Amino acid sequence: LSRKVKKGKAYLQREKLPLTVVLLLLLLLGLSLMVNVVMVRQMLLKDYEFDKLLLDTLVKN
Repeated sequence: LSRKVKKGKAYLQREKLPLTVVLLLLLLLGLSLMVNVVMVRQMLLKDYEFDKLLLDTLVKN
């Protein structure tokens, strides 16, 4: 892993990528991850509510 990091650093230095671009990319990555997490949580909550409804109807019957 450390070798990969060193390679990455060397690559960045060679390409002379501006720090702002790297930061923007990281920011975008973080945002997409957050969106994914939120979407997954909403889906899980919907499933949970659905299960609760099913259980309630089963208990009533």
